[in-house]
Amino acid sequence: MAGCRPRMTNQVARIDWAWLLGAVPQDLSGLAKQTGAVARWRKVCSGEVLLWLCMLYTTTALSLRSTSFLSQSTGRCKLNDSSLLHRLRAAGPFLQAVLNHVLFRSAAGAKGRGLRRVLRLQDATVLCVPGSSGADFRLHTVYVPGLGLTSVEITDGSGGEGLHRGHYEPNDIVVADQGLAHARSIHHVHRQGAFTLVRAYLQNIRLHDIEAKRLELGEVLQQADRGQRSRAVLVPLDGCESVKARLIVTPLPAEQAARARQRLHKRAGKKQKTLSEQALRLAGYFVVLTTVDEAVLSDEQVVKVYRLRWQIELFFKRCKSILMLSSLAADDPELVTTFCLGKMIEAALIDRLNNRMVELSGAQPDDALRPSVSLYRLTVVHHLQMLLAVCAGFRVKAERLLCAIGALREGRRKRGDSLSLIMQTHRRINQPRFEPHLPAG
Repeated sequence: MAGCRPRMTNQVARIDWAWLLGAVPQDLSGLAKQTGAVARWRKVCSGEVLLWLCMLYTTTALSLRSTSFLSQSTGRCKLNDSSLLHRLRAAGPFLQAVLNHVLFRSAAGAKGRGLRRVLRLQDATVLCVPGSSGADFRLHTVYVPGLGLTSVEITDGSGGEGLHRGHYEPNDIVVADQGLAHARSIHHVHRQGAFTLVRAYLQNIRLHDIEAKRLELGEVLQQADRGQRSRAVLVPLDGCESVKARLIVTPLPAEQAARARQRLHKRAGKKQKTLSEQALRLAGYFVVLTTVDEAVLSDEQVVKVYRLRWQIELFFKRCKSILMLSSLAADDPELVTTFCLGKMIEAALIDRLNNRMVELSGAQPDDALRPSVSLYRLTVVHHLQMLLAVCAGFRVKAERLLCAIGALREGRRKRGDSLSLIMQTHRRINQPRFEPHLPAG
């Protein structure tokens, strides 16, 4: 029939446990031994079962006790919550190796498409343990729009951000916010043959002009107000040769400058700091520092490319709101590492599914004038499919449910168990002596 959409059933993978195993290393048992996640096979009989336990705990965000109940219900492993905790705490290196394999295949996809230069967005997000409002852990990521994750590193709250935490290929363009705009980071990317495109806060980075003299901020801002918004600069670093860069300073409209200064006042008030006149003046400008040659990207194109940095913020939002990355249920560093690595494995696989669906939907002739599909909605659907794939990986056996119910039992309580109290109360009030006497006749 004319106008009907062609079928894509043979082009879309069926998401189940077998598909997930096809995306990870084949010899999971050998990998578990090699990484030290398992010393000897006992109740966990294989690397596949170990991966299933980790993914069950991370994708569902269940408690240790509930995860133990489901694992015992399958009949494949009989682990109580304490034994499961021991296995999960030791599974960090194993999951890191699995994640590296998945990320390597994603990176190979860029080369398969013939991309000579890849846009890499780098940023970090803060994770808090229950009852905390500070930065307990940081998740450092490198994200390629249209491909997905390429690098992941987990540190504690003291792990500072920097471009040195990422690995880049020659000719790549690394985009980052002003928190990562440091001379050491720019030199690290330059030594790998890649280019940087960062938003710069001129008070936090030392720059020289082409004559190797210290750049005067006041003169730069005055020239930007007169229309000279781009200039060649040098990024010095002790013990290294200065890196040539391009500084683009764009004055903000009056309304945007006022909002930026208002936000600056609000942040300074929370930290009880006094703002300098120079800081207030700099808030009225949009400053970008890049080592990309002007023949590759003009000044206007540099600003447009930097706007794509918001894609990594949307990635963090999808991970926290849909994949429940922010639902840390423990403060143990090893358990948190396992939880985050499992989430990143799921996120990397979902990115692969999302990209495939976007390619297929964009290939349809009747979609030429329609907007692209929402990655948020695709992530919701694929997260549900991942949950079903993991939960159906080892089916729960009905005959094992009563045997596994002990995994859900809690320890003794001083005040007693409420369910036992309810049953005792019902038996007491239903004894014959509580029956009311009915009047005769």
